Amino acid sequence: MPRPASDREAIEAEIANVRSLGLDELHTLWRLTFRSAPPAAFTKDLMARFLCWDIQEQAFGGLDPEILFANEPCSSTASISLMLAAAEGCPPLFTSNNC
Repeated sequence: MPRPASDREAIEAEIANVRSLGLDELHTLWRLTFRSAPPAAFTKDLMARFLCWDIQEQAFGGLDPEILFANEPCSSTASISLMLAAAEGCPPLFTSNNC
């Protein structure tokens, strides 16, 4: 069942807010959201993408079971690739056939 327009607008506004945050604010939000420090190699853009993914996952659910099952034999790098690709609407870099 589709979400009401007001819910979608609130989620879009929250995502826009995350994308407008500075590096220090993203670090703080990351610590509050994931209860750990962000990985040292993560750029501002990558932190924002992961935080936006989390917002969308909380609102709409995570990956479809078919994707999780297909990805099962792959490494955690493949999982991250799938997550980032889904957030951008791009095809994943890794699939169950090439990971």
